[in-house]
Amino acid sequence: MSSANAAALPNSATTTRRRFLAALGVGSTNVTAGCGFVSETDSGGEGDTIEIIPVNETDRPVTVAIRIEDTDGAILFSRVYELDAGHADESAGIDTRPATIRAFTPDGRSNIWEYDPDTDLQCEGKDVGLWVRETSIDPWYGC
Repeated sequence: MSSANAAALPNSATTTRRRFLAALGVGSTNVTAGCGFVSETDSGGEGDTIEIIPVNETDRPVTVAIRIEDTDGAILFSRVYELDAGHADESAGIDTRPATIRAFTPDGRSNIWEYDPDTDLQCEGKDVGLWVRETSIDPWYGC
C-alpha cells in the first residue's frame, strides 16, 4: 500500500488491519512449526476437548481470526479461518478451559467475550462456537 493510500485510511481501519495481520502471522507461524498450542481434533477425540467452531452465516466468503487465552492471558489457540458462505469449520479444539475469546474480521467486525457456557449443557468440554454475521460476530456454546 502506498503512503498516500495509508494516509487516506482512518486510524481504526489501520489498527484493524494490523490486528488481523498479526493474528494471521501468529496462526501461520504455529501451523508452520507443526507444534504449539493448537490441538487438532477428529471424530474419535476425547469428550472433554473443547471444539472451536466458527460458522459463516453470510452469503459470501469471510475471513475471521480467533484467539483464545487462559486466565493468565497465555494464548491457548490462534487461527485465521477462510470460510465459504454458509459453512462452518469444526477441525480444531483445545484441551484447556479458556478464559477469553477474541474474534475479528478484516472489515472491522469483532467481539471479545469471557468463556461462560450455559450451565444447562450436560457435557465435559463445552464447545466454543461463533456466528460470523453480516454486521457482527456472536458467541454460542454446544456439546
